[in-house]
Amino acid sequence: MAKAKKQEKTIEQRLEEALVLYEKTPYELPSNWCWTTFEQIANLYTGNSINEREKELKYTGLSEGYNYIATKDIGFDYEIEYENGIKIPYEETRFKKARKGASLLCIEGGSAGRKLGFLQEEVCFVNKLCCFDFHGLVDKLYFYYLQSNEFFNLFNANKVGLIGGVSVNNLKQIAVPLAPLEEQKRIVEIIEKQFAKLDEARDLIQKSLDSFADRKSAILHKAVTGELTEKWRVENRVSDEWKTVPFKEFCYLNRGFDLPIQNRVKGKVPLVASNGIIDYVDRANVIGPGVVTGRSGTIGKVFYIKEDYWPLNTALYSKDCCGNNAKYIYYYLSSFNFKQYSSSTAVPTLNRNNFFNVEVKVPSIKEQEEIVRILDSIFEKEDKSKELLDMLDKIDEMKKSILARAFRGQLGTFNPTDEPATDLLRKILERSN
Repeated sequence: MAKAKKQEKTIEQRLEEALVLYEKTPYELPSNWCWTTFEQIANLYTGNSINEREKELKYTGLSEGYNYIATKDIGFDYEIEYENGIKIPYEETRFKKARKGASLLCIEGGSAGRKLGFLQEEVCFVNKLCCFDFHGLVDKLYFYYLQSNEFFNLFNANKVGLIGGVSVNNLKQIAVPLAPLEEQKRIVEIIEKQFAKLDEARDLIQKSLDSFADRKSAILHKAVTGELTEKWRVENRVSDEWKTVPFKEFCYLNRGFDLPIQNRVKGKVPLVASNGIIDYVDRANVIGPGVVTGRSGTIGKVFYIKEDYWPLNTALYSKDCCGNNAKYIYYYLSSFNFKQYSSSTAVPTLNRNNFFNVEVKVPSIKEQEEIVRILDSIFEKEDKSKELLDMLDKIDEMKKSILARAFRGQLGTFNPTDEPATDLLRKILERSN
């Protein structure tokens, strides 16, 4: 006996299933919006992996083909580097493609949920990137949704595994606020106008930061070469001759100490990593003042620590200042190019043996103290970098705030005469039948 043919669901039944149940909606939406899921409004899929040998032999250096986008080609600023030297020939059929206007999101590893790009051309892409190909929506609006804190929180809630990733199947079930089509266009227009003003402000702040960094670098160079205290030496009848010693006899840097998170007890002692103070604990194992710089991960940043502290093993600390002024050492190391002595691996590492024998010209203690006095005075007046960095952070916060309001219908874009989002969703479902 033949099996009975499975009865197809009506469009109304499918629409009811496509809507997120009220009790599961993240927040309230305008009356003509609705909650659905990515599965209903977009095609989601990952790309193709290529082993390194095959990539080099078959796809490197080609003059024509689809650009092949890897995670490294997408920046945290949402920019995509298309010309990376890897192309997939147009005639190759096994590679998945993402169209112009689609969004690519990293869904696996340390950059998961944070690296995101909006495609300006059709491309092929790696398997750690997921393409969001929206059906009949304003693509740019939902690219912005993928940048929002609301989406990021839902994404993180679905992360699994040691490397931290979200499967495509789980992504498809994440809730999405769907606005009427005409309102989508108005929202994008407002977002882009407001973002343009904030980007202009960001550019001005960045120019100020760059200008200060250049000036600070020039002043430090004068300080550690003797030019800054030339007049002081004449007035104090101090010799122009600075002694020359190997780096390790100017300041002996040692690797820091491990302190597992489970063994840390809150306190007032700075816990210093390669990127500075990351916490405060109840005990120190190095007497301050001292100097710390990155050994693994962040290379080149230098920190002066006044009090007793605990340097972690991702850092190098001044075990012995060799009779020199610790603050002068800090200023000298701030002008020292540590990066040229570090490895060029994915996680940069600094080996002190690579620079321990580099020659350093060292002034007398009195001149070191005078240099520190001058530099402290100059930088106390000029160092607005922290204030400027705070302003950059505020711009990022303002953008997130705009996006939060945008996806709640709070940008003044509501029009009750717009075709409801449920009608738009019905049309999408009909086309996908």
